[in-house]
Amino acid sequence: MEPRTRTVLRPQAGRKSFETPSVQPDHASQRRYRIVEETLRRNISEGRLPRGLVLLEGNIAEIFQTSRDPVRRALQRLEADDLIHRFDGRGYLVGKSADRSAPVRKDIRELGLIVPREADEALQSRAFWERIYDVVENDVAGCLVFGALPRLKDQPRTRDAVLLGLGVGLQILSRPFESLLLDFSVALFFVPPMLSRKEWPKLARIAAPAVVALIPAVVLLLFHNHAATGSWTTLPYALSRFQYGVPTTFTFQANPIAHAQLTAAQQLYYDGQAAVHGPIDTFGTYLERLVSRAGFYRFFFLTPLLLVLPFFLWRLRDFRVAWVALTLLVFAIGTNFYPYFFPHYIAAATCLFVLVSVAGLSRLNEMTIRGRPAGILAARWILALCGAHFLFWYGIEAQGDPQIVLAMGAYETGDGINYGDPQGRIAINLRLREAPGRHLVFVRYFSSHRYDEWIHNAADIDSSRIVWALELSPEENAKLERYYPGRTVWLLEPDALPPKLDPSESSSLFFADDYVVGSRAGLPSQTFFLFTTQFIDLTKYPRNDFIWPSPTYNLSVAASTDYLERYTWRHWAGN
Repeated sequence: MEPRTRTVLRPQAGRKSFETPSVQPDHASQRRYRIVEETLRRNISEGRLPRGLVLLEGNIAEIFQTSRDPVRRALQRLEADDLIHRFDGRGYLVGKSADRSAPVRKDIRELGLIVPREADEALQSRAFWERIYDVVENDVAGCLVFGALPRLKDQPRTRDAVLLGLGVGLQILSRPFESLLLDFSVALFFVPPMLSRKEWPKLARIAAPAVVALIPAVVLLLFHNHAATGSWTTLPYALSRFQYGVPTTFTFQANPIAHAQLTAAQQLYYDGQAAVHGPIDTFGTYLERLVSRAGFYRFFFLTPLLLVLPFFLWRLRDFRVAWVALTLLVFAIGTNFYPYFFPHYIAAATCLFVLVSVAGLSRLNEMTIRGRPAGILAARWILALCGAHFLFWYGIEAQGDPQIVLAMGAYETGDGINYGDPQGRIAINLRLREAPGRHLVFVRYFSSHRYDEWIHNAADIDSSRIVWALELSPEENAKLERYYPGRTVWLLEPDALPPKLDPSESSSLFFADDYVVGSRAGLPSQTFFLFTTQFIDLTKYPRNDFIWPSPTYNLSVAASTDYLERYTWRHWAGN
């Protein structure tokens, strides 16, 4: 069978649905600019983008829902192949450079740009670096800071000072509170030279470029605050705390008071965080919580490396080693003022945990017994055990056998690994990703709903292909639908088993007609008035393809009609 390519309709982005036999490359393995390039090249060659059409980076980036960088590179490659060329105005003109066509200024979104389904899915799926960016951002910030400090102590070079400022700025943008702990650790590092007047000129040469590198992050933070809260100095989560009482306050503060009327789900979150916060801290409760969190720090060590921690303590006479230990203590004490704790709160100190292991192994390696180098053998054995430990658990997790995982769970260091799709999120996200167009999803929580949040939006909500919102009153929902016109509206009930996603009754219609539905089971035909909230390609789904009950899924009459109603159609029996 010849491979087939199907494209999706995006009325807002000017895409038409079509189906044509073709052999397509593996888009998932390509860079984004290559996908954009191939799609534009095909639409130019097939005449959908006429000669003289002005191509602008912004419009193309909006259609493909990507940044301008891959679009810019794709256009440059098309220009190199003489499919488009520059002109006196802004952008490119479709056609060879020898052509003297007058610029045609049309909105490319109205020309029916065709994007193969595989390319569309590849563009909608986040690249690997985008998926891990949020996780490693704090790690990178810590590496920049803690990597620059020792070099600055030896020689005050501008490059290292800039890296120091960039690291502090990145931490400010990612985790503002923990950045205070990082700043305090940096100040501790410079305490000895600040006590010596001779070192002041060196510190001045470090401070100037570091501050210059830090300024853009501070400016960006201020503008973000103003855009999100209307105040230059009010952080978004501080406004959330004032309005909804979450996130909760530090343990030395009283529980916040919500100033907005809370829904049932919001009240549940507030009560839960208030219960975890509890009354204002005493020294005893603070110390008890600090000790109880010690077990979380094993997250940063492979188990065999715990054997080298005592040897790290032997090197505390070295200022740099003592400063590492003091910095880790600052992070432990500082984060203990917050009721919740997760390892990523101290992710900026990850490189220091690695340094602790290396320093301990180094000290162990130097040990001798009766003049014999006994420590080096022990260090090698510990490293070998680390490798065996990693491979063992990697094999357990990779195999994913439920019985083995359950049996070994009591001995596992980490507890954040999921298998399959336990909450049904993957299936819901996949269905929305495969549905054409843009979407507005109202989330309806049951009264039994607990703390699993389903509403997560991108930073630029209005430009997102999928917008998630909590279902409120019909009037409030209607306001949001008017704010996001042209989107398919869905109703998600995540607490149903399995989670239920249906087109909302208020969705705009793309198609409606009477259908005579036949039966291969010998039952009499019936006429239904069917309409859909999603575009249906009639070239692929002609009327005589609707068979009742479904021959594909071997469903009963009731199950077949229920399948149509739940997943694609809203229908009523006709005459």
